[in-house]
Amino acid sequence: MEQLVVSVSEMQSHENYTCKKQNITLSDLMDLVGKALFDNFINSVTSNKEDSLLVIAGTGNNGGDALVLARHLLDYGYDLKIYVIGNVRKASREMQTALGKIEKERIIFLESLKELSKVDFSFSYIIDGLFGTGLKKDVEDIQAEVIRKINDANGFVYSIDMPSGINASSGQVMNIAVKAKMTAVIQYYKFGNLLQDAMDYSENVILLDCGILFDERNPKRLKVTLSDYLPLLPPRKHNSNKYDYGNILIIGGHPGMMGAPQLSAISALKTGSGLVSIAIKKQEAMYFSQLYPEVMINYYDTLDELNRIIENKNVIVFGPGLGKENKQNEEILKTLLKSDKLLVIDADGLYYLKDQLKSLKKHSNVVITPHLGEMTRLFSAKKGEVEADPEKYISELTKNEITVVLKGATTIISDKDNMVFSQAGNPGMATAGSGDVLTGIIASFLGQGLGAYDASVKGVLIHSFASAKAALNNSEMGMIASDVVSQIPATFSTINKINQNNT
Repeated sequence: MEQLVVSVSEMQSHENYTCKKQNITLSDLMDLVGKALFDNFINSVTSNKEDSLLVIAGTGNNGGDALVLARHLLDYGYDLKIYVIGNVRKASREMQTALGKIEKERIIFLESLKELSKVDFSFSYIIDGLFGTGLKKDVEDIQAEVIRKINDANGFVYSIDMPSGINASSGQVMNIAVKAKMTAVIQYYKFGNLLQDAMDYSENVILLDCGILFDERNPKRLKVTLSDYLPLLPPRKHNSNKYDYGNILIIGGHPGMMGAPQLSAISALKTGSGLVSIAIKKQEAMYFSQLYPEVMINYYDTLDELNRIIENKNVIVFGPGLGKENKQNEEILKTLLKSDKLLVIDADGLYYLKDQLKSLKKHSNVVITPHLGEMTRLFSAKKGEVEADPEKYISELTKNEITVVLKGATTIISDKDNMVFSQAGNPGMATAGSGDVLTGIIASFLGQGLGAYDASVKGVLIHSFASAKAALNNSEMGMIASDVVSQIPATFSTINKINQNNT
């Protein structure tokens, strides 16, 4: 089953498409979803009919899914409790249909905080069907108190499609959210299952095949793992030399930040680059202390001098530790954008890119690697706007054929034709220099012949899996960027073994 990622509106399109193709109603589709949830629940959570079980349903279609699941559990022999939260007179048509198929004496209807104080939440298992993909505003009043009681109950929480209180478009907590032990995602991941706070609010996420067809008029986005992108590179030829594997230049470094370009450089070498150089301004040479003898150092004063250094390089990295105070950097970036060199812009390089966004033309040779804060500054967006709709801002860049790597808890990689999501990272990567390591890896793949998009996806995955090895050896709290660099060769060794086993 393909791990596809869809927006909320696209999910509605897929549901309507399925109903049309199969000549069924949305209520019929809800029955299919509820049956899939039931099968998953008794096979993956518990089939012990003696367990105490509470089903919580809101008044939307997520609540309807919960009621269909409850009906199957009752038929199976569970003696469960059902709480319906909110005004059922305003419930969706499909939810009301599902409600009509359960004996009313089985259900406790709760509309006020006073009514809520009289019921118990102390159950071994709680099925959360309070909110689904339709939540657009902060959770308040009785719904907020229900979520508090769910979280305080210490039962096994099984959320349907989305932990209630998580925004299905952004993954953000809308004031308060259910902390689920398991979330059963209906057919396709929604953006909100993968982004922002989502990973902290569901311990396990599973994708359920509910028979919902994919409407091909919508874009295809994928959640990817390393196995989707093997092999990484073709085997090296015996009859080859360092010039066959990329000649990379990193323009960066500034007093107090000279480590950043060196982390990018050694990461590129560890990923297989043949030659890697760093370009440093002559007036800042006194602040530079060389950490790696394998990395060559070039010094420049004028733009002409830098152009001569750039001339025989095939990949340029612009930005690691560059600083934001030098006007010359603006001219350097303008020159690079006019060239046909493969270019990775990261960190402080994005600061200089901001003023050139409006004049950008098509740049299929450019990769940018912002985190959310850098993306926000790039567009002069308000706080939270990029998080709320990352696809909108990514699309603004990819329409110019730039490849974007938007770094986060889930990293989004996109060009004008593709978008994928990687959750392979870990919280230990939230450390100084981690982004510089990723930049070096991507640059290395570019230098070895991969296209911008392919290099970016594989770069993110290698970076993440090297980080996983670093966390294993050093703990997430104790790992630093250099630990990730040290694990790149071991990551390649693991991948080579996988490839050998697959042949």
